[in-house]
Amino acid sequence: MSLTTQGLPEPWEQHQDASQRAITARAERALLSGLMIEPDAVSRVVDLVSPADFGDDDHGKVFAAILSLSDDGIAPEPETLLNALNDRRHHDLIVSLFADATTAANATHYAKLIQAAGTRRRLRALGSHLAEQEDSSDPAELIERAQVELDALLAEGPRIETRPPSRRVLVPSDVEIARATLAPRCIVDRYLYADVAQVVAPGGTGKTTMLLYEAAMIALGTPLWGLRIEQPGWSLFVTAEDRRERLLARLREIVAALELTEVQRRRVFDSVIFWDICGSSLKLAQLIQGN
Repeated sequence: MSLTTQGLPEPWEQHQDASQRAITARAERALLSGLMIEPDAVSRVVDLVSPADFGDDDHGKVFAAILSLSDDGIAPEPETLLNALNDRRHHDLIVSLFADATTAANATHYAKLIQAAGTRRRLRALGSHLAEQEDSSDPAELIERAQVELDALLAEGPRIETRPPSRRVLVPSDVEIARATLAPRCIVDRYLYADVAQVVAPGGTGKTTMLLYEAAMIALGTPLWGLRIEQPGWSLFVTAEDRRERLLARLREIVAALELTEVQRRRVFDSVIFWDICGSSLKLAQLIQGN
């Protein structure tokens, strides 16, 4: 009996693969069934999963048809779906999916599971393809080819819908109207909001020191520039320029100048934290399909 690299029998590994495929197949059916009775749920999953992610080709075709009908504002009822698929061979599948339909409450969970399974399939296929060429290709060339394939896989990413959804989906509910806010969550009154912002100034003018001071005040809940702190809390500095020790030293001097109590001092150092990524190639934003 041969063993895998984990020391487990091959039949056990095959059983695990079969079990995972069964779970994914059930998730595919559950997602499709839910969307058939709750078409509005399409908007929650359209950016998470694509027809190519489905392990069952017929399931992928049904999902593509549901997306197409949703774009036109048409509910994916059984007969409508069969007409959209233009293939009566799917009759039994559509009927069984509709018979199993209960709710789309877990649609997002199922969509993420299906998308992850699709990505794993493509990665396994890529690995097998590269392994076949291992003996005949130069290692550097093989690595370059693998990088190209991985970049292409990454570019597929989540499905980005470019066409507007149906009018029915865009009409706001009473709950959405009641929850709508005029501005992002306010952190410092009339000054700082939970939104994207930028501090621009020449190097050496004290931008980082100012931001460290502001973070300390927000941690303490003490008025900042004479303005009330609406949401005291902690701050994370992701630094790719100044090392963590330098930022800690600056914060230490700010705390000393403020003449804080030991309790206040500890609160600042517990709340103003630093993630040092200097020298790494980590990106906080990534390009997907031109966006």
